[in-house]
Amino acid sequence: LWLACLIGAELASPAREWQFSLGGGTGWLVADGLPRSLGEIVPWLLTVALAAEGLHLVIGFSWRRVARRLRTVLLSAVHRSVKVVGAGLTALWMRRHPPAREKAPAPVIEAVLEEPAEAAPAVAESEAAEEAPPPEAIPPRLPPIELFDPPILADGNRADDTRRAALIEETLSGFGIPARVDSISRGPAVTQFGVQPGYVQKTSGGAVVQRKIRVNKIKSLADDLSLALAAAPIRVEAPIPGRPLIGIEVPNSDISLVGIRELLESPEYHQVKQPLPIALGKDISGRACVVPLSGMPHLLVAGATGSGKSVCIAALLASLLYSCTPKELRLLLIDPKKVELTAYQGIPHLVGKVVTEVDGAIAALRWAGQQMDERYKEFAEKGVRDLRGYNALPEVEPLPRLVIIIDELADLILTSPDEVEKAICRLAQMARATGIHLVVATQRPSVDVVTGTIKANFPARISFAVTTQTDSRVILDTPGAEALIGKGDMLYMPPDSSKLHRLQGTFPSEEETHRLVAFWKDQVADSRRLPVSPWSGFLEEEEQEDELFEEAVAAARKVSAVSASYLQRKLRVGYPRAARLLDLLQEAGVVGEARGGGKSRRVLPREEELIGEEELRELVEEEVEEMEEEETE
Repeated sequence: LWLACLIGAELASPAREWQFSLGGGTGWLVADGLPRSLGEIVPWLLTVALAAEGLHLVIGFSWRRVARRLRTVLLSAVHRSVKVVGAGLTALWMRRHPPAREKAPAPVIEAVLEEPAEAAPAVAESEAAEEAPPPEAIPPRLPPIELFDPPILADGNRADDTRRAALIEETLSGFGIPARVDSISRGPAVTQFGVQPGYVQKTSGGAVVQRKIRVNKIKSLADDLSLALAAAPIRVEAPIPGRPLIGIEVPNSDISLVGIRELLESPEYHQVKQPLPIALGKDISGRACVVPLSGMPHLLVAGATGSGKSVCIAALLASLLYSCTPKELRLLLIDPKKVELTAYQGIPHLVGKVVTEVDGAIAALRWAGQQMDERYKEFAEKGVRDLRGYNALPEVEPLPRLVIIIDELADLILTSPDEVEKAICRLAQMARATGIHLVVATQRPSVDVVTGTIKANFPARISFAVTTQTDSRVILDTPGAEALIGKGDMLYMPPDSSKLHRLQGTFPSEEETHRLVAFWKDQVADSRRLPVSPWSGFLEEEEQEDELFEEAVAAARKVSAVSASYLQRKLRVGYPRAARLLDLLQEAGVVGEARGGGKSRRVLPREEELIGEEELRELVEEEVEEMEEEETE
């Protein structure tokens, strides 16, 4: 900074002479000597460079963050300029080439001419109403980025990172492990310290040899490092993928909020070429993680209560609604909790109302399976393999992609395990080529909910903080999720690799979600906001014959009273089907009517048993009559 001031003062001096120098000998030599050989602009560039580097050394800001911010601003400016220029060119083209208007038929014109003068305004208004396009014909607009709050950039505390790096080296040295921290990567919630293990000298056969420190020794000291750094929990990644270092991930004292606008404006988001890009969050180096849902093709999200699953679903929906129109994407939302996804009720992307009941969820999944079969039939007739090839055909109307989101799988599995699991697994196995994708979230990562069949068909998984290592193994097939700190901290397993990526999830606020939903609702008429669910016919249909009816009759004949839960256990079916079988048993006269209060229904005797009872009753009556006659005599 002092050198920049000397050279700048000399350059600002009206007379660059030694007698009247304002920058001293150094300023005079640079300001007077460099222009003679390199030109007048070089001293000014040198002054700006010295001043910038001086500010960097004094303040301690990051050049990488400055370059990243400048790049983001420039890309955003170019993107907006392209939009403005495109809109201007479109308006200019429409102004120079207006669409041709159809002429009215001659009889109508004569009729209008014969009407009195008072009727002319009404006729003009009707013509204007006919010329105006209906609301359905207006092409939908994508939401602007201004709907989301601007990002808040927070620089890390470099002094705190240096202190923690020294503590890590000191702690490892105290246990006889020489190591050096080679890299520090600070993320929104976690800082990763790249540790390079050293060598120890050992005597082997009378000779002194150097041996590398084993990785397991450093991994076993995770609790000691957590104690020394006063931070818990600490996760050790050994080694860091692609680098000869051991990663020690330490939680930050202050967690930076990852706004969704920051990711939507990032270069990583614009570099995704596949359909359905979703903004997951930032990794431990602060880089945006944006992945296409169409390449997964299904996603499993699990974690403990309050760890960030619902926020992750909201970020996923915000990413999809920001980049896709209703003609490109349709949504099927299933929310047994009735509080998370009902806020999206009424947007034009929905194929039906948000499903909140178990019976409706089963019917919706059956409808999705039927849609998959119909699309495969269309593909076979047209001779194409997948949705991309079908939509590329010029003679067909493009089909939209369908994303099915289930916010709580455990409630559906526990209520109707067989039907839900079969429907989900069938869609996950076959629906990829038809453009149907599943996003399933659960807060109970146990083997009876996240079964092996479901896991096999969901290669892409996200795990938030869990309580035990067993839950982590159920979700990710490896430990690690039990060491997460919560509040959006996640482990992401991509579909093409088993390496885990630690991310800080995106946080869309409720205000941003409400603004986005209101934007899409404004483009739809009130009468079309709540369409009739196409799977309503599946709910109204009642099968008169069931393949398990005979087995249900045999199971009922073995006991004196039967209930839906009894049939559910004996026949291994879901509760809705067991209740339907119980109604069929009542219609067939096998069981009696419901007695209320959740009581079991009495099993009625067979017809031949009823005939035997009548004969016994007649014999008893005859004997009673004979006894009465004898007494009378």
